[in-house]
Amino acid sequence: MARAFNDVTLKWKGSEYTIPSDQMLEAINRIEDHVSLETLHVRAGEKPSWKRGKIAQAYAAVLNFAGAKVTPEEVYAGMFEKGETNAAGVAVQALIFLMVPNSLLEEGDGEPKK
Repeated sequence: MARAFNDVTLKWKGSEYTIPSDQMLEAINRIEDHVSLETLHVRAGEKPSWKRGKIAQAYAAVLNFAGAKVTPEEVYAGMFEKGETNAAGVAVQALIFLMVPNSLLEEGDGEPKK
């Protein structure tokens, strides 16, 4: 039987953390403690209305689930570091990618099917 999710590797401050495919639903539950998929997804032409604090909490939760030791405050501050012009957008894209099952992703681009 095919798995609904692939293993996912997250990067934080030069280290990599992997969530095995069979633990992905629990990782999604950690994310959804802070933000929903519907809140993250922005349709073409819409302006994002993400709350950076919630994004930081969700990303920190999933990083910690994967084995990192990071606080939401560290993730939030990282969104404003020099050279991080679209860090919130990158975090949102990563969270969406984590939450969408393989069968619903377009081949090759990682975007949810419409």
